[in-house]
Amino acid sequence: AEADPLGQIATPDGWRLFLHHYAPLADAKLPLLRRQADRELRALADPAAYAQASARLDAELQEYCRRELLPTWRAYRADLARISDDPRGFQALLANKRFRTDQREVEKRFPWQDQEVWVEYFYVTLEAE
Repeated sequence: AEADPLGQIATPDGWRLFLHHYAPLADAKLPLLRRQADRELRALADPAAYAQASARLDAELQEYCRRELLPTWRAYRADLARISDDPRGFQALLANKRFRTDQREVEKRFPWQDQEVWVEYFYVTLEAE
């Protein structure tokens, strides 16, 4: 029920924050589940059976997303609200010891300086499109 959930990511601080929540949101299992559902649907010739299977598979995928992705999306939204209310923006999170501790693994794989390069790359790409 969000008006523009992806628009929130397309802000500088939203994108910086998204890099920290990306791994759980980019669930590798979800595309596999979708392909499996598509294969199952392609095998059905009867329109009634197709409609019934389609509704069931959509419900299963939605439930998977609710269970696996929604908690991370809510954490992202909570962090985004926190930095949106602070004039320091993302820097306020960097100053937050709990956030830095929770994000230590992200920082190891993707140092803060590299994250800034990706933020710049993201915006240059958007402007070029």
